[in-house]
Amino acid sequence: MCVSTSGAQARPPVRLGFVYILSRAFAPYGENARQGALLAVDEINRTGGIDGRLVLTWFENSRSRPEVARQAMQTLVREKQVDALIGIDSSKVAKRVAAVAEELQTPLIITNAATAEVTGTACNRYVFRVSLNVAQVIKSAALLAAETGPKSWSTVGKKHPYSYESWDYFKKYIQDLSPAVTTFAEWAQPWII
Repeated sequence: MCVSTSGAQARPPVRLGFVYILSRAFAPYGENARQGALLAVDEINRTGGIDGRLVLTWFENSRSRPEVARQAMQTLVREKQVDALIGIDSSKVAKRVAAVAEELQTPLIITNAATAEVTGTACNRYVFRVSLNVAQVIKSAALLAAETGPKSWSTVGKKHPYSYESWDYFKKYIQDLSPAVTTFAEWAQPWII
C-alpha cells in the first residue's frame, strides 16, 4: 500500500530565528516585535505557509549587547538551522553583528536598528533592512526644522551611538538646508548619562 503526503507536509519548514532585546529597559521593543512576528507567522501558516512550507520560529534575547547577539545568531544558525535571521533593535549591536551574518552565510533582516552603517559601510550581501535608517529620519527632521526659523541648534541626548549619529546627521542636513544656521560644538552639548 502506498501512502501519499501533500506537498506542504513533505517539504521542509522555513526556519526563522529572531534576535531582539527581550529583557531590561528596552524589552518592550523586542516584545512588541516578538508579538508581531508571532501574529504574522500564525497568519502565514493558516494560509498555507510560504510556498506551501510551514514557518517555524525561535526567539533569542540580545540583551542589547553585541557579544550576546553574536552568540544568539550563532546558536540559531548552528543549532536550530534557521534559514534567516530577523531582528536587532540596537544600532550599536547592528554595527557589530552585520559581519556575523556574512560569517554564517545567513541572511539578516534588520527590522529596527537605525544606523546607516549596516546598509552602508558595514553592509554585505547577507544584510538587509526593512525600516528607515537614521539618516533618512533625521533628514526629515532637518527639513521640518529648517522651516521653523531658529538660527542655532543644539541637542540633549543619551551618551549612545544613536544619539551621536543623529546629531551628526542633523548638523549636516540643517546646515546644507540653511547655511546661516549654527550648531553647538560637541563640547558644549549637554549629554545625559
